[in-house]
Amino acid sequence: MINHKTFNPFKQLLFIVGVCLLSVSSVSHAGFNWPFQWRLPLVDNQPRFNHTCPIDNMAHTQDERNQVRQYNCTVDGVNVVWSLSIPRACSDGGCGLIVDVHGAAMNAQTQNNGTRLRAYGADAMRFGASTPYIVVQPNFTDLFDDVNNQIDVLSFMGSAYTNELSNMDEVIDQIIDVFSVDTQRIHMYGFSRGASTVSAHYCDADKNAKYASMAGSGGAIGCNPQPNKPFMLINGKFDPLKMPLNDTAENFIRNASFQSSETVMHSDDNWQQPRLSFAWTGIQFTGQHRHVRLTADEYVLESVRHSARGYPTAGHCHPALGTSRWLVCRANFDMGRKLIDFFIAHPKQD
Repeated sequence: MINHKTFNPFKQLLFIVGVCLLSVSSVSHAGFNWPFQWRLPLVDNQPRFNHTCPIDNMAHTQDERNQVRQYNCTVDGVNVVWSLSIPRACSDGGCGLIVDVHGAAMNAQTQNNGTRLRAYGADAMRFGASTPYIVVQPNFTDLFDDVNNQIDVLSFMGSAYTNELSNMDEVIDQIIDVFSVDTQRIHMYGFSRGASTVSAHYCDADKNAKYASMAGSGGAIGCNPQPNKPFMLINGKFDPLKMPLNDTAENFIRNASFQSSETVMHSDDNWQQPRLSFAWTGIQFTGQHRHVRLTADEYVLESVRHSARGYPTAGHCHPALGTSRWLVCRANFDMGRKLIDFFIAHPKQD
C-alpha cells in the first residue's frame, strides 16, 4: 500500500506561494478577473459570470471563440464559476463529458490554454469517438471562499480543493442530467492541485463510480491503482514537485502477483533531455517524452514522462506542441491529445 506520510505539505506550501507571487506580475498572461484589485490569485481567481444556477439552458456553440458559457453555482455556501463548452452536436444529448480541473493560481482559461480540451472535446469524432465531449472546467478559489468566509487551509497546503468538492459533485450531476450525458463516457483530468482533486475522487469508491477513466498531471495518486478504473499519470522530469508516489503506482502493476504486461507506446531516444533547436526567435528547447501502458488483469495504468520545461515552474507544466506560456511548456506532444485518446479508448466497462 502507498504510504501517505511521504507527502510534504511544507514543500507544497512554499511552492504554491512562489507560484502565486510570480503570477502577480503576470496578470494579463493568466487572464484573471479579480473582484477587488488588491487580491492575489491565491485568494480568488474566479472570472465574472453571465449565467446562474440551475444549469437548465442548452448552449449552441461553433468555435473556440464562442463555445464557452459561464455558470455561477453556490452549493453548501461555496461559490464556484463553471465554464462549460457544449458542442452544437451535444444539444440533443448522448455526448460524453470531461471534467478538467486546474491547479493553484489558475482558472478555467489558463487550464484550457494547456489542455486545449475544449477544442479536442468538440473535435473528438476525428480521433475515433462516437460523439463529441462536453468539457466542464471549474474556476475554484485557492484559499478563501467569499460566500461564507471559509478558509480552505488543507487545499492551500496542496490537497484537493476540499471546500469545493460538494459543489463539484452536485454540479457535475446536474450537468449529466440536463445535457443527457452518456454515463458510460464520463472522465476527469486534473493538474497539480487539480490532480489532488482527481485523486480524492479516484480513491473514493462512491465518488469514482460515475467516472469511466481518470488522469492527473503534476500530482500523485493517493492510493493504489483501482480495478476497472483506467488511470493516466503525466509527470515532468524537471518538475520541482516530482511525485515518488507515482513510481509506487507503476510498480504496483509491475510487481503484481497476477500476470502483468508493459507496452511502450512512444519513447524518444534520450527522452529525459529536451531537444535543442534554433528559430528566428532564438534558441528553444522542446521536451521529449516516454509513454508506457501497464496492464494486469483488470488494472490499466498509462504513464507519460516528459522533459519539457516552462514558465514559471519548470517541468510543472502542461506540455503542448510548439508553444510556451504561463504553465504551458513546449514539447513534442500535446497534453490534450494524449488525454482525448485515453478517454476515448476507456469508456466504462459494465
